[in-house]
Amino acid sequence: MAIHPSGTFDYVAIVPELGEDQAPWTVRLRTPIQFTGDNRSNTRLVGHSPTLEISDAGITPSVQTSRLTGKVSPRVLRSRLTLTAATRNDAGVESVSFHIDRALAMALCPHDMLCMARTGCGGLALSIIRNGQLVAAAGAVSAVPLGESARARTPIDILREAEAVFRKHDPDFEFGHLPVEIRIGEQTRLMHGGRRRIGPYEVFVEHGFYRGIPGTNECAAISLVGTCPDVVAIASAQLLDSPDALEIVGWRA
Repeated sequence: MAIHPSGTFDYVAIVPELGEDQAPWTVRLRTPIQFTGDNRSNTRLVGHSPTLEISDAGITPSVQTSRLTGKVSPRVLRSRLTLTAATRNDAGVESVSFHIDRALAMALCPHDMLCMARTGCGGLALSIIRNGQLVAAAGAVSAVPLGESARARTPIDILREAEAVFRKHDPDFEFGHLPVEIRIGEQTRLMHGGRRRIGPYEVFVEHGFYRGIPGTNECAAISLVGTCPDVVAIASAQLLDSPDALEIVGWRA
């Protein structure tokens, strides 16, 4: 079963001007909630308008091996992103934190749009958009905006057509590991893993979507050549894909 919407989030923050008061940044829901009489359905993990603080978190403390791909997690200097609820009224927990490569946090510029999401499968994602153009995205990239010219999704419609062909030979056939469809401009690629150059972007896929209950989101990185080094986006994606990537602090009694 997927995580209830009250355990998810889909936020956006606008990077403030340099030199402004270093108070926590203001964050809002990317899409306003249509309120109902069900308080739980109106709730999001850290509310409708949390604050964001970015702090240094040192080097990755230990090496972990992905249970899905067998790849080793990166040893990099990290930044810690902490979202803190403004009120208990619409938030399930007091705060959540996760890490990205410090170099990606340092790449943020004033007026950039920083998007952050947690999906119904528990996947984490982040994207940076500058003047409508994607600078970088990491994690479950299909869950966050990717600017005016980039898109990512799990192409269920295409996969169902392919499964129908295989089921002529095996009626129970289904794909367990689904590719990511990355579209940059007019170019489209289907990727289970690996690295590709698509237009002005470097694209890396650690893994696609794994079916299950509720399933496991893709892990990918997209970076604009000449603006964000691909290794920085890749390391951030791998950090977000860790099973314990999200640190949750509940409300104190």
